[in-house]
Amino acid sequence: MKKVIIFGTALLIGSYVFADKQFPSIPEMEKPMNQMTKAELKAFYAKRRAAIEALPKEQQEAYREKQKADRIAYAGGIVRKSDGKGRIIYANLQDAVSINDIQKTMSVLAKYLKIRIDTLNITKEEANDVKKLLHDQKAQAVVIIVDNPLDPSLLVAPEDKWAKINIGKFKDQNAAHRTQMELLRAFCFLCGGIGSEYSNPLTGYVSSPAQLDDSPVAQLPMDVVNRFTPYLKQLGIVPYVEATYRKACREGWAPAPTNDVQKAIWDKVHALPQKPMKIEFDAKKGR
Repeated sequence: MKKVIIFGTALLIGSYVFADKQFPSIPEMEKPMNQMTKAELKAFYAKRRAAIEALPKEQQEAYREKQKADRIAYAGGIVRKSDGKGRIIYANLQDAVSINDIQKTMSVLAKYLKIRIDTLNITKEEANDVKKLLHDQKAQAVVIIVDNPLDPSLLVAPEDKWAKINIGKFKDQNAAHRTQMELLRAFCFLCGGIGSEYSNPLTGYVSSPAQLDDSPVAQLPMDVVNRFTPYLKQLGIVPYVEATYRKACREGWAPAPTNDVQKAIWDKVHALPQKPMKIEFDAKKGR
């Protein structure tokens, strides 16, 4: 089965389903999940999926984001173990596409990879000296975004740690989608995500901007995503480490609890077992 990361939409549906009065049309579980049979779970999720798909797109995304937030809160929130190191910047030199839209596209990938990807406006003078730009911004790589109909749509110089996207090549036709695709393509070419066992215009050969329309949504195959981490390490970019408070407790690095939810999780994880395992001493095997 092909696995992809989709950008611009909410991701995952988790194991917990929380009742939500804001969305009364979404069915609730009638009993705890661990008391349901496989058939009951399958029927419930099919009914729930149909109810979600019946909502307007904006409400679908809002519902999934609310469920995700509820799951995180139930697990004690997110805590961070280390801040990571390094960053990639998207340096904007045009105004046809808003800097907020650029940041929104890249923030999904940044969050998934747990790295810093920042967006900022720069001047033409700064763009002319990439080495100084990287030094001044304390960045390990840069993607420069311009609007010039005469330049190619994408230029990449991985040895110098920069790429350039030219939205002037396609801003008059399907511009939003093509811009999103090129933003991700630039990252792929800079960070080792080239080529995939799946046919995909984000990582394969593209001879014209029209080919970017072959994929209805901007998505990266998982075999490509998995290649990023070792290449990012070569650039000097180390992911930050964070997890839910529950997971951090189980792994042994959680800070002291700061609220009642975290304290309950802390006490449960660190509680002594009610029925500890007993091992009888065998004199014949003892030393």
